[in-house]
Amino acid sequence: MTWRLWTPQTVFPQVPLIGLFGFLPTWVEWLLAGVVAITLLVAASFKTEASYYWRLSLLAFSGSVGLFVLIDQHRLQPWAYQFALIAVVLSLARPRTSLQLLRWLTISIYFHSAVSKLDYSFVHTHGQQLISALIDSCGLSTSRWDSEFKVGTALLLPIGELTVAAGLAFRRTRVFALAGALVMHLMLLLAVGPLGLNHKPPVLFWNVFFIVQNIFLFSGNLPIAICRRILNSLGKANLNDECMKDASNAVSERRITPPKPEYLANAVVIIAAISPLLEPFGYFDHWPSWAVYASKPERIRIYVYSEAARRQLNPIHQTYPDDFPVYIGVGFKYYMYERNVNKWSLDALNVPAYPQNRFYLGVAQHLAYESPDKIVDLVFEYPANRWTGDRESILLTGIKEIEHFAENRFILNTRPIRRK
Repeated sequence: MTWRLWTPQTVFPQVPLIGLFGFLPTWVEWLLAGVVAITLLVAASFKTEASYYWRLSLLAFSGSVGLFVLIDQHRLQPWAYQFALIAVVLSLARPRTSLQLLRWLTISIYFHSAVSKLDYSFVHTHGQQLISALIDSCGLSTSRWDSEFKVGTALLLPIGELTVAAGLAFRRTRVFALAGALVMHLMLLLAVGPLGLNHKPPVLFWNVFFIVQNIFLFSGNLPIAICRRILNSLGKANLNDECMKDASNAVSERRITPPKPEYLANAVVIIAAISPLLEPFGYFDHWPSWAVYASKPERIRIYVYSEAARRQLNPIHQTYPDDFPVYIGVGFKYYMYERNVNKWSLDALNVPAYPQNRFYLGVAQHLAYESPDKIVDLVFEYPANRWTGDRESILLTGIKEIEHFAENRFILNTRPIRRK
């Protein structure tokens, strides 16, 4: 569904996470795409977890995703990050250990996602949009709801998610929390699906993945019972004998397989679970912190001035501040339009734009380099205050000021790849 994102495409700016990786030839990305496809096929071909090739293929998959992100940080989509973590855990830990680790990873995702939404900005913006879309998808309307009731219902979203995270952490409440998680994802599918906000297919598929994953992780022996019934219906009468045969083969394979470094799998999950605590201080990115649908993160508004753009794009004059500068060229006036980077990314690559200002600064520089008039300004907005929703902002005028600001504020790369 997002294949174009994983190619050396030119329909949307590529901004490396580390600047040196922007100089790699394009064939490296095609090679990585092939490695990802082959490793997943190999992993699907070896059904026993003791297989050396199965483990190696999953590690190669995760490593390839990591290299992809170094070349273009736009690829650090939350689901790609999650899949890479799952592959590492499955490849390094025994089944029982990996089950526990993936449970805690999922619980941490729900926890951090809920905390990221417990603020003024979410309950007054994205939260109300999700509630309104959910109600609309059921054929009803929120038009007559008063503002306080809308805020209250929006607040139920992160509270419900936090309750699910707490319930999944304990065995006695796990079955009820699992039911709550399934209902939550089904409601989200209604809200962002074709009857609601009509988001792109990858967003919908990620929610479907959570439903399937949670059933396998938190429902005990239910998936085994279902698989057993399916195999029996296919005429596998000797199911128990086959299971015993597979078990004996797995035991013999373990004898020639070196012990798995489970401490690395534990370390990976622990780091992934605690790193989002650094996000409010600006030391960890929003999406790896599971701040999905959150309204608080920093943002940038990019404005492009161009006479050619005025003739071609019918610029939207209502969106810029009253005190925003208007440039006067030689004999004519430059007109301004706001570049909706997120819509651009969705249309070009089928994924939302990576919500970090260093990435947006790279996009702004790309627009400046490609613009025939070389005039791009932006408003750099800091994260919203958790209690008031207020933001501080800085106006950056022109490419030189944008480049200077980016170099002095960010350690990681902010410059786009420039391909001829």
